[in-house]
Amino acid sequence: MNKSDLIAALAANENLTEKQATEIINLIFTGFTDTLKKGGRKVS
Repeated sequence: MNKSDLIAALAANENLTEKQATEIINLIFTGFTDTLKKGGRKVS
């Protein structure tokens, strides 16, 4: 599953527009990225 698949699934499952789902997925990915950049937990 890639980012586009996640967006489509979120939009369908939660009755959101694609734009709304995209914003949510981008917020989640940004949070993951920021945490890892700050030395947060890394999965090995």
